[in-house]
Amino acid sequence: NNYYGTTISPGSYDDIRRRNLDYLVEAGLVVPSARREGASTNDGTRGYAISKDAISLLHKYGSRQWPALAKEFRKTHISLTTALQRPVKMRIVEVIFPDGQTVQLSAGPHNRIQKSVIEEFLPRFAQKPRVLYLGDTAKKDLVVDRPHLEALGLDINQHDRLPDIIVLDEARNWLFLIEAVHSSNPVSPLRHLALERLTKKCKLGKVFVSAFEDLKSFAKWAPGISWETEIWVADNPTHMIHYNGDRFLGPYLEPQTNRP
Repeated sequence: NNYYGTTISPGSYDDIRRRNLDYLVEAGLVVPSARREGASTNDGTRGYAISKDAISLLHKYGSRQWPALAKEFRKTHISLTTALQRPVKMRIVEVIFPDGQTVQLSAGPHNRIQKSVIEEFLPRFAQKPRVLYLGDTAKKDLVVDRPHLEALGLDINQHDRLPDIIVLDEARNWLFLIEAVHSSNPVSPLRHLALERLTKKCKLGKVFVSAFEDLKSFAKWAPGISWETEIWVADNPTHMIHYNGDRFLGPYLEPQTNRP
């Protein structure tokens, strides 16, 4: 109080320890004295001192040696910021692409459907597939083949308009636009129209697919699925449901005139 102009009361020891000293101890800058046997954690007779490592470091503050010494200090003393953030190892979903490439998606039902699309749907229903776009729930542009997408005339800067997965069927020159449906966004008539507008400059045949985890999930969304689209269900991977009227899997070259 005399030297720093404060008005700390003699009974504030525990408050100071919790608000200030505990952080410095965790950072390795301060060390506490040993606690007397039977004494409580907030025993006011305990003392604190700057650690030896910290003293050597602080004496060099502002000198040319400071950056190197600070870096060395961090190697042996965990960053307080890192310790307080408590980083967690998240569960991941590993996806194997047709060409053998692997990517890691964050865990969750939506990404499990995407994994099934890449590993189960594409080998069965696409010929020579090339994955041009794959979004993660945590990272929307996890996989982006920008040169191919731009060459096809797709505006890839508007991630909110892109489907979950875009795949080029190089053997048939088809473009698969796939939505992995968990809690929202199947290829409804409105979504169908938006995807057609997104790909209006693309001259390839377009195949619109809504992918579901199981038939129960599909049944929930079935009334709102757009005609001229495909349904694929992950727990029945060898079958397709075609909302195509007189056609099976394949693109419609001419849009229907009665669509708004």
